[in-house]
Amino acid sequence: MRQAGGLDSTFLALETHDHPLHVMAVMVLDPTTVPDGYSFEGVREFVADRLGGIPPFRQKLVPVPLGVGRPRWVDVDVDVNEHLHRVMFDGGGLSELARFVADLEPVPLDREVPLWSMYVVEGLEDGIVAVVAKVHHALMDGVGGMQFMASMFSLTPTPEPVVLVGDDEERTPPPWERVLRAVPEVASAPVRVSRALASSTRAVLRVRDAFRTDQTLALPSSAPHMRWNDPLGPTRAIAFASLPLDDVKVVGRAGGATVNDVVLAVLAGACRSYLEARGELPDRPLVAAVPVSVRQPNEDVNAVANAVTLMFVSLGTDIADPRVRVEAVHSSTHGAKHLQDAIGPDAFLRWLETPSPVVVAAAARLYVGLHLASRAPAIVNLLVSNVPGPPVPLYFGGARLLGLFPLGPVYDGVGLNVTVVSSADTIGFGFVTCPDVISDIDALAAGVADEFTKLRETVGAARDSA
Repeated sequence: MRQAGGLDSTFLALETHDHPLHVMAVMVLDPTTVPDGYSFEGVREFVADRLGGIPPFRQKLVPVPLGVGRPRWVDVDVDVNEHLHRVMFDGGGLSELARFVADLEPVPLDREVPLWSMYVVEGLEDGIVAVVAKVHHALMDGVGGMQFMASMFSLTPTPEPVVLVGDDEERTPPPWERVLRAVPEVASAPVRVSRALASSTRAVLRVRDAFRTDQTLALPSSAPHMRWNDPLGPTRAIAFASLPLDDVKVVGRAGGATVNDVVLAVLAGACRSYLEARGELPDRPLVAAVPVSVRQPNEDVNAVANAVTLMFVSLGTDIADPRVRVEAVHSSTHGAKHLQDAIGPDAFLRWLETPSPVVVAAAARLYVGLHLASRAPAIVNLLVSNVPGPPVPLYFGGARLLGLFPLGPVYDGVGLNVTVVSSADTIGFGFVTCPDVISDIDALAAGVADEFTKLRETVGAARDSA
């Protein structure tokens, strides 16, 4: 049995019925590469075999009564039939698949069993098959998602043997024992607060010194309040987009920027075009919150599922020229990384270890119930997560991966989430929002390809004229 980390516990406590906090992945597969032929029974057998190598998929949540302490996880036997579901389509492509996933997204995971589920979608056009995985954010961050890929995917159509990791079922302690175990945690709360204050003080001093030594360092401008920063309804809308990875790398090299800079600049261009066409483009640039891993080398992702902090990046949506926008984004990400280095990896995470889950849950209910997002100034406009994936072809149970689209959660105040991951030669974008605040998310997602074309042409023209 292990205790949930501070951020893991926070994700669990912040979750409400209308604001689930799970992550999803939509995997589009070519079933013709399966050595013995594709079948749903084969997928079920494959998933059941792989569970031995994925500890989070065998762990059940054990809360502490009254939420006085962080919850625990215990290893349990898993019936794959409770988690794996078959869905039959009669044709349809990515748009129809996105609508199906949008119906799945608002449904919270059952906390009485391990917090994951998979849906195998058959009958799509061109004979493709899709696997939709849903996992609670308390079980994995971006690095954990890559470990999930390593466990579920193989480099050839014939899967490698499973490496078993801790397959013994554990006893679930009774409520009185959970409370007893939480007593030291409650008693040490003042110590954790003192450590958090000390860490924050050191971070403030480092940030002060960073601004003194680097005159170019600057904080992003305050975020304008957009309609997707308002309270959200219970439904979700989803869209997908993709770009060729090699082309993105070429544009990045030509523009003196990283792949992440290009991705952010393209998203900024898509947002600018979308808002400009609707007469909603603000004078100030949009601000994105970008998760950054602070996991230490060789740290076990199963010990603490989430080890991330946030950096805030100005997206340059007030800049019309795509090439100049890339430069602005590159400058902003450079400054944000410098600032993050000065703050340090533990200042944010230490504060998440101080409040009890019952306090966090009460605050979440108050924030959502009173619709405070509509009254508070926006801190950020959207959340953008970019995780590099394996640069090689991958196979899921023998079926080749054709496309991978990750999906993150949204919440009141941050009603637009764009999660990006690369796999083989493609970068996949997953857009998540609420149709109450963005009713045409497809139009925003479609802007990714258009804006990348503009950027590529602009960078090419600038290089040719140099």
